[in-house]
Amino acid sequence: MADVPHLQWPLRIHDGRLQVVEQDTIEDVRQCVHALLVTPRGARPLAPDLGIDDPTFIGVDPERLAADLQDAEPRATVTVELAGPDQHGQQQVTVHLELADAGEPE
Repeated sequence: MADVPHLQWPLRIHDGRLQVVEQDTIEDVRQCVHALLVTPRGARPLAPDLGIDDPTFIGVDPERLAADLQDAEPRATVTVELAGPDQHGQQQVTVHLELADAGEPE
């Protein structure tokens, strides 16, 4: 694999240099999946299908969320676990991922 650095997200500076991650590594895939999770679908006008639907009022369907993430980031194999709701009506969503072609766990 050739060295192809991507900027680390969120951006980090160490010793005056922007930090990078290597393309196609678990770190690169992880940050791409994280970006999808924090982007509401429709928030980017030039990529309106990027991101996930806001689960506030519709809840989380773990199979659909995993499928949506894998469709948007084909380098990842994603599983989603739900816990709850607790006494306050909140659910905890845990997203696990591994590289799709390497099978290396996170």
